[in-house]
Amino acid sequence: MPVLIDLPDKEEFIRLYMSGVSETRLLLKYYVSRNTIYRWVEKLGISRRKIQKPILKKIRRKLVDKNELYELRVNKKWTYSELAQHFHVHRTTIRNRCKEYDFPDVSHDNSNHYWKKEFKLYKTR
Repeated sequence: MPVLIDLPDKEEFIRLYMSGVSETRLLLKYYVSRNTIYRWVEKLGISRRKIQKPILKKIRRKLVDKNELYELRVNKKWTYSELAQHFHVHRTTIRNRCKEYDFPDVSHDNSNHYWKKEFKLYKTR
């Protein structure tokens, strides 16, 4: 049979929860489960906090500056992988930003061209 745990100090719990202390820290402080924290929030009539993922998404979006991306991609002809390392994001993110900003396609004059040509020769045989 589950043990019902009473809320030790309502005012302190409300103050901590409303000031933004994470649910994980609260459950460690009071030695209770996450469900108990949710029950206390509901019992006290506190509205549940929203998940902060959209804020993180906005912060990460700002990491890829449009002007800098244009300069490096179009003018200096950096690859998606090089840009991804520079901005600390995945190369798919870089590709998606370039499409979103309607950047022109960039042709790369490097050794990969030779290998592509060589691959076609082997493929046709």
